[in-house]
Amino acid sequence: MRVPKNGIEKHLLRETFEGSNLIPKEILWRPKEAFSDGITSVKYSWFRILQDYIVDDAALASAAQKFPISTPKTKEGYYCRQIFENNYLGHADWLPHYWIPRWTSGAMDPSASTLTHYKAAAKA
Repeated sequence: MRVPKNGIEKHLLRETFEGSNLIPKEILWRPKEAFSDGITSVKYSWFRILQDYIVDDAALASAAQKFPISTPKTKEGYYCRQIFENNYLGHADWLPHYWIPRWTSGAMDPSASTLTHYKAAAKA
């Protein structure tokens, strides 16, 4: 029920409000926006800022040595993992796998900016 229907995320929730006149249709059915683009500019989004400054390339390249269990694959994931380790040292086994929904078309980054339908909507 949570899988996007006809390429629209949260379809069931949106459908619930259809016809209620509580949310204008152009808002109710607009394409998903990346959260990062809502808090910074689209040209240089928070997602991009994180990728450029949060973790250097060398640290990400050696992530498997530092985090052999559920190794982060992106800079954002690496940063989140550092926060986890600072708070739950020695509990990496709590992270059985790196979860990404099947409907993301193979994207390995948590940002909506990387999803195919988001990129298409941004160009429109």
